[in-house]
Amino acid sequence: MTFLEKNINLFLLLLVMGVSVVVAGTSVYYQSTFTNVTSRLDNTTKMLNTCGADLDNTKFRLNKTIASLNFTVQDIRRYDVLYENKTGQLVVTEKKLQDTATILDSTKTKLTETSELYQKYLTKYDEQKTINNDLMQQVSDLEVIKSSQAAQITGLNSKVKKLQDEKTACGCP
Repeated sequence: MTFLEKNINLFLLLLVMGVSVVVAGTSVYYQSTFTNVTSRLDNTTKMLNTCGADLDNTKFRLNKTIASLNFTVQDIRRYDVLYENKTGQLVVTEKKLQDTATILDSTKTKLTETSELYQKYLTKYDEQKTINNDLMQQVSDLEVIKSSQAAQITGLNSKVKKLQDEKTACGCP
């Protein structure tokens, strides 16, 4: 018998033990690797969940910001329209103001002319009033003279009548 025949059981035992050690070593290695992979998977899952929550939060804030931005854009458009309307009204008001200023200047000129005419006619009126008062005084004086002359005429007429009566009484032609 040869060495192999005598030690075959030992050889098989060593072979089974070697295979067992290799399988056990491989199992430990793969279990360690699997634990590391599982740990990394758990960490990655946690990070993914955190990133998902952050993404949801960011989406919410983004949607809120977009809504606010849309509202702001609408406000800006509304203010643009309001600005355009007020600008148009301002132009119309400025035109009316210029027209009113022109009318006011024209009215001031007419008022100045009217005031000058009024002063001129007031002066003439005062002159005419003075002349009229003088004439009224003259008329009054003439009335007094007329009354006095009328009284003289009446007195003279009565003297003439007396003289004519005397002449007739005396028979003189």
